[in-house]
Amino acid sequence: MLDTVPLLFALCGNAQAYAALLACREALGMANEPNLDTARDMLVQLETLREHAWRILLDWPGFLDLAPDKKAMAALLKFDALCKQHLFWHGEAFKLDSRLVIDGVQLTRLIDELEALIDASIFNGRLADFQALTSEAQLRDWLWQNNALPANLLNYLYSRDWTAMGQNDVTCLPELDRDALNLQLQREDLTAFSRTRHWQNCCFETTLLNRQLLQPLIAELSGRYGNGLIVRILGRLLETARIPCQLRQLLAQIKNGTVLPIYNAI
Repeated sequence: MLDTVPLLFALCGNAQAYAALLACREALGMANEPNLDTARDMLVQLETLREHAWRILLDWPGFLDLAPDKKAMAALLKFDALCKQHLFWHGEAFKLDSRLVIDGVQLTRLIDELEALIDASIFNGRLADFQALTSEAQLRDWLWQNNALPANLLNYLYSRDWTAMGQNDVTCLPELDRDALNLQLQREDLTAFSRTRHWQNCCFETTLLNRQLLQPLIAELSGRYGNGLIVRILGRLLETARIPCQLRQLLAQIKNGTVLPIYNAI
């Protein structure tokens, strides 16, 4: 069954397979696997980056009458399989008997290549400058005479006064109490719940904004534009920009772990 799950979903196959694995492990009463789960987190982060890049490189250019960057997207697609090969025995990441075999040197090289690719294709060599932004004033300076695709799109929004377009009163889902959630699911008609998901009789947003609300730049812009278009675009860009660093942090956590052996570690 676990082999079938990622084949059923066109989006987020790794995340779906990971969720199915966790459910099976819980049902079987299996122990936690800290190092393996950290490696799986790396694959989910990588998949998140791929999905963001798909929108940025293939969809966003059309808003500016530009051609999609299929070459950069094709180059990015290779990283999932390569990272699996250097994290898990035979690249099998989402099995109940998966084995962790880390090639730290190759993984570090792949993360560096990935960061260089998104720096060149998305940020036009100004990724580090973008990562340092914490205010709208700094953002406007970054946009000035910047020919990166996101900069052109954001300048277009400003010129049209579309920065707050699409804002609404739906708030992001708060952190859930596991026991309370389990109790609600036991009481719910799960078919109805899957169609109209809610928490405590309210509907909430469950998007990348949930993960980016505490970023200083997003916090400031949300106060001015709500959850409008510019906030959503910048949330996607910020998450994209941060993922290579997060991958390095997760790899370091595995390296420092003592549960499983690390081969060829950095």
